[in-house]
Amino acid sequence: MNGIRNLNCLFPSSGIGMKLFYSVRDLFDPERTYVLSDFLNKDDTEVLVKQKWKLLTLEQMLSRENDYVLGFLLWWPTILEDKVLNKFKTGIVNFHPSYLPFGRGKDPYFWSIVNDEPFGISCHFIDNEIDGGSLILQKRIAKDWTDTGESLREKAIKELKLVIKDWIIKVIQADYVLKNFDHLSVNYRKDMLKRSVVELDSQHTFREFLNLIRAKSNSDQIGVVFSDKGDRFHVKLQIEECPDGPNSKI
Repeated sequence: MNGIRNLNCLFPSSGIGMKLFYSVRDLFDPERTYVLSDFLNKDDTEVLVKQKWKLLTLEQMLSRENDYVLGFLLWWPTILEDKVLNKFKTGIVNFHPSYLPFGRGKDPYFWSIVNDEPFGISCHFIDNEIDGGSLILQKRIAKDWTDTGESLREKAIKELKLVIKDWIIKVIQADYVLKNFDHLSVNYRKDMLKRSVVELDSQHTFREFLNLIRAKSNSDQIGVVFSDKGDRFHVKLQIEECPDGPNSKI
């Protein structure tokens, strides 16, 4: 099969990944763009086929001798092997919901609060490490005591939707200066789950206690877990700022 020059690939997942896809799809020519379908559900696949997008699985993409230039991960959930990275002339770009090098790996929203680290979104060329590679662009996102792990996640998604189109344009036009960043430790889901189980008599500052609980206060997860007399409990919280003025009560 003869190669077709200047092909790009989009790597979306269903859900947030497809929302990002629809934010940027007009930047890509369906005749010169493949959409990787490994993490798309049946409904998304059928819609994309009707819209004349070219769908491939990762295995199919690897088997073709095309001249791939750029790949863009849109909430893609797995690490790509060297044999995939080596197919792309310029590289594969990821959009990660953390202010790299902080928050590598899973649950960056949780760790940003628990470790009191900067938070934001980052655009980077990937390598074969988790959230490694070279930094292209990033944006810091403000946080305060009223934030939870869930609210930071929503902030990251909202900001990414606002900037992703401009960021992709900069990548396509090579309008960037690459930066290396320190490869801090990678967080795994098991680390968050382990940190979320506490002993009632363990020693924490009140700051650490509040940060841990609000970091785990998500609607789709149980909160911080503790046991007492053989029974298990979990706790969540929402911090609200006190109203100003002389009539505010404590």
